[in-house]
Amino acid sequence: MKLLTILIPCYNSEKYIDNCVKNLFDERVDILMVDDGSTDRTYEILESYKEKYPSIVRVIHQENGGHGEGINQGIKNAIGKYFKVLDSDDHFNEDYKLFLDRLEEVDKEGGVDLFLTNYYYVHDDGKNDRAVRYNRFMPKDRVFGWEDTKKFTASHFITIHTTTFKTDVLRESKVVLPKHISYEDNYYIYAPLPLVKKMYYLDINLYQYSIGRLEQSTSKINIVKKYEQQLLVSSLIGTHHHIFDPSFSKMQQKYFYHETYMMYGIVCILGQISDDKESYSKLSKMWDEFIEFDPIVGKKMRYRSFIRLIMGNNFLSRGFCRFLYWLSHSVIKFN
Repeated sequence: MKLLTILIPCYNSEKYIDNCVKNLFDERVDILMVDDGSTDRTYEILESYKEKYPSIVRVIHQENGGHGEGINQGIKNAIGKYFKVLDSDDHFNEDYKLFLDRLEEVDKEGGVDLFLTNYYYVHDDGKNDRAVRYNRFMPKDRVFGWEDTKKFTASHFITIHTTTFKTDVLRESKVVLPKHISYEDNYYIYAPLPLVKKMYYLDINLYQYSIGRLEQSTSKINIVKKYEQQLLVSSLIGTHHHIFDPSFSKMQQKYFYHETYMMYGIVCILGQISDDKESYSKLSKMWDEFIEFDPIVGKKMRYRSFIRLIMGNNFLSRGFCRFLYWLSHSVIKFN
């Protein structure tokens, strides 16, 4: 068994894939490239890597199903003990070997369910590049549990860029991502977390997250345009498990509440500033489903939190949402 499967979902990636894979080739690693029905030379390029590195590279070709379906295929076909997703327009920095060495050491000492690293925003215009680090929220360089973590701030989540899951944890979670949906990676992260007990955090900026192109799902235009896809993903998260399940530790519950609250708050803001005249009724339906599934948490978030201010069906609430969106973009620089 390989130490790590790196899944690289690809769609029309001929411009980026060489930079993505340039430093990945290591015999400890299984590089699984999924071509998602590309119409350019992507499949041909992937096959050339397979021919050159037959003991490392595998290629799957599928009809276009979106990023989530690529991850589904990756989990199903992984042969590594651990599993990490790397998008084809992103790359790992020079800490990659250190990451592999430490992951191997940790695994030999008993392994973990989740191995975490930082990521680094690389903007297309070269401005506002920055690292997203987790050193304030979890201990470094040792195995730890949820009880050793601290409360996350609004701008920090456990993201797909941060995580390397134990493959068995992903499979046991039975997470299946929807096809042709953006932002599904939030559900990919959230669904297995109830099964995570042992973690390890290595304070390196391994993942280089390229951002700024208009066609990306994270562009300002697409974030608002695709708010209904955010709504679907939020609903999957909110109805996946009961946040205050007594089998979860206190800090585990706090993190689940934090991520769910932020996901629902974000989609409310995006829905309120969208041009969709039916957005308020769609958001209300989302809340009704959440409250029906988990009345205690759903009512607390909807009616006894900041979300109450942004969910008004009036001009003031929608104007406030536009201000919040502008402020978050200006401060966080998500694109």
